[in-house]
Amino acid sequence: MKKTEHRDILIWGILSAFIVITVLLFSQKGGVSVCHPDQSFLPPSIKHLFGTDYMGRDLFLRTMTGFKNTFLVAVLTLLIPYVLGAFIGAFLGYFGGTADEAIFHLLNILLAFPSILSAIFLSVYFGSGIWIVVFIFSVHGLVHNIKLVRSEIGQAKNNDFVIGLRLNGISEWRIFLLHMLPRGFYILLPLMPVLIGHSMVGISSFSFLGLGVQPPTPELGIILKDALRFAGQAPWMIIFPGIFQFLCVLVFTFFSESCERALQRKSLGEGHE
Repeated sequence: MKKTEHRDILIWGILSAFIVITVLLFSQKGGVSVCHPDQSFLPPSIKHLFGTDYMGRDLFLRTMTGFKNTFLVAVLTLLIPYVLGAFIGAFLGYFGGTADEAIFHLLNILLAFPSILSAIFLSVYFGSGIWIVVFIFSVHGLVHNIKLVRSEIGQAKNNDFVIGLRLNGISEWRIFLLHMLPRGFYILLPLMPVLIGHSMVGISSFSFLGLGVQPPTPELGIILKDALRFAGQAPWMIIFPGIFQFLCVLVFTFFSESCERALQRKSLGEGHE
């Protein structure tokens, strides 16, 4: 079973790295926004793998560049929630108290407010743009991470190992900094690939609705939005970018699930020991 888990992590990890490296390499090529009106709506071919759009632009290059932009924004929206979520969640889960209860109820209130309504509300006052999306996804990601880490650390602080540290005179802050806080980061780490994939879908959805990345910047949501008008005339404009995004998110999800299974197996092993 352990060999199978390691093999799955290796396979999905290599595929995930291959996708990211390939996208970064192809997105560096120029001409992504160069228009060729005489080459509009060309079907997929060796020269244009995904065909061309209504302005004669190479759809494969635009998809690679759009994926890179969406991917980088997704990573940006996860960095702050990852660091702060691990720290705040570990702190609340380990020390508890009245502040823990108050913050826990506040987090539930924030989760009850839909992200799409938040985007519409903020766009009315600050205008549509990528930073609105980054802010909304960061806040919602932070809330989810805090709740997850808080729950796990709340159980881990009663382990025999932690009790033994207390009996040996180790201070609560030392236990928190050296054992609980690293565990908080460790809990969230296997979830990063799937969170990146889900964030990419969300960012594309916001851009599709006109609330995220704005034209002429290539982005997956914008590419699909432009393609929707010509779905009957040039179906490849929506099929190939859509399938590419679906497969990439699928690979990230499988990679995350394989890492999480390995982590759970290791945690169970440590618990039995």
